[in-house]
Amino acid sequence: MFDTATVARALEGPGQDVAEATVEEVTRLAQAGEPRAAAEQAARAIRAGCTDVRLIAAFLLGAFDERGPAALPAMLEALASAIGRRWAALRPEARRDRAVDSALCLLFRSVKSSIDYRESQRDATWRAWSARVERDLARACADAAATLDAAISERIASPRCAMELAGLRARVDLCLQRLPPPPDPPPQPAAAPEPPEPEELDPPDAEAEPAEAAEGADDAGAQGEPPEESRPAPAASAPGARLIEVSPALERFIRKLEVFADLLERGETGKAAIVARDIKAAVDHFDPRVYLPRLLSPYFRLLSANIETIAPHWEAAETPAWQALEQLYQVDLEAFLEH
Repeated sequence: MFDTATVARALEGPGQDVAEATVEEVTRLAQAGEPRAAAEQAARAIRAGCTDVRLIAAFLLGAFDERGPAALPAMLEALASAIGRRWAALRPEARRDRAVDSALCLLFRSVKSSIDYRESQRDATWRAWSARVERDLARACADAAATLDAAISERIASPRCAMELAGLRARVDLCLQRLPPPPDPPPQPAAAPEPPEPEELDPPDAEAEPAEAAEGADDAGAQGEPPEESRPAPAASAPGARLIEVSPALERFIRKLEVFADLLERGETGKAAIVARDIKAAVDHFDPRVYLPRLLSPYFRLLSANIETIAPHWEAAETPAWQALEQLYQVDLEAFLEH
């Protein structure tokens, strides 16, 4: 198993270069479609103290090939720690920022390509990936990616890898939507109630029984259920209330809003500015197909099934009759429906 802790341990040292021949061999294996063999070669060098970012990227690609999307949070967290806390230990030292940018671009593109391939094959590896998916994986990926994105922005000017990371995040969201959801955890068995302690009863009084029975009947009449017509009607549900499934993309967007508010409360305006810029970009390029796929899916199914009869009507879009009806639709949807 490719454990990201291997990278963390190497980065705790002062940093160490590696022979270019090793980098070339690892690169050759990765390009030949053997990511795990490349990762094994990289792992040997990393365990010996090597902190070359190109080998770290190859090692993490092997971890992804082994575990699939479930490996992403740990991968991204390892990179965020390396760039944020252990930047000086990363090698090569010459033009470190460009080397890191290039290595991460290649890593993120390779992960996306791996997802594309496995998703198209639906093979044993894909099924193994699916089995490792947990319910909070999308949230964990989003949080780790946001942390890494912030670290990249602080260390690298005009990073190309930030765009590749954004593309990877979108691709992972789509992948997780297509994977079968993990099963619900089994319900916990309810604890059996303890039996009540027996009470000591006085011997029954034969003469008192009729009176007690009469009193019980009176109490039942006084405390009985009210007539059906006198019962209060159940409260109606709030008009317009709907429940929709929150997609991973929408969950991540909601989390960004929460993080932005938290950062401002803590006075970390520099970080808040990064989040605000990202939120602005998401709002400016809002795509409901990404954020609300399950909501739109029935519409697209209906449109696809009826496109042959709908499309000819679009040719009348410039006519006065169409425009009048369209204006009614825009100002009063219910009147449009009944028209």
